[in-house]
Amino acid sequence: YRVGETFTPWFRVIDQGESDVEGEVCIAGLDYDAFSGFADCQCQDYYIVVQEEEEYYTNNWDLEFMPGYKIIKHVDEQYLVFVNRYEYYTYGIVDVCIKEDPRMDTEGCNPSGEILDVSSSAPLEITSVVQDLGSAGKGSVNLEIDFEVKEKGDGNVAPYESLYGGECVYSGKEEPLVYATFVLFGDRYPCDDAVQLKDGEGKGKCVITDLLTSGSQGLIFEGEETTKAYLELVYVWEYADSVNLLIE
Repeated sequence: YRVGETFTPWFRVIDQGESDVEGEVCIAGLDYDAFSGFADCQCQDYYIVVQEEEEYYTNNWDLEFMPGYKIIKHVDEQYLVFVNRYEYYTYGIVDVCIKEDPRMDTEGCNPSGEILDVSSSAPLEITSVVQDLGSAGKGSVNLEIDFEVKEKGDGNVAPYESLYGGECVYSGKEEPLVYATFVLFGDRYPCDDAVQLKDGEGKGKCVITDLLTSGSQGLIFEGEETTKAYLELVYVWEYADSVNLLIE
């Protein structure tokens, strides 16, 4: 770029997972004495609804920081810092085993053990889901779900307050947390305390008490085959990087 030209930052946000996404891109780092109108931190929102095409998911959103910033004087090499911060979902499809008498009924599916089938494409991955089924009384059971997660994308889980906070560097005290819900037969069961990550990994638990296995029409679950359900995680993800600019 040359003095007198206008620099207009432009970004393309690409959603390569299966979840819709809403978030913001924030920019900082330029010398505001040299770039007219540039503030310490400026942000723009975006919202992507994924479109399923054949066997993959893809969509994108273009962001342009209009009307741009006129370069009014020569400066040394500049670094434009950008932060992409957004809310996202990870889904873990599981094969859950539910039977009326989990301790005595040895036929069919296993009431205790690993049940994860697949984790959806997302920057936070579900690596394990283990169930333990216990009797709660006549015609009902307690279902305990223990799960593990791991960051696998560039970036990290961020505090919810950082999203739309107008800050390129979050200055609050809220911890980055992951919230989980277990979904079985359309019913949503919020899990226990939110998951805290350490070194990019974390563990969580969901407990469903007094889940009915029989009613007036007889057995609800035969216990021979597993039932499809899923674990839903919601969190804020943040990725930051920089590009350098040369002003001639």
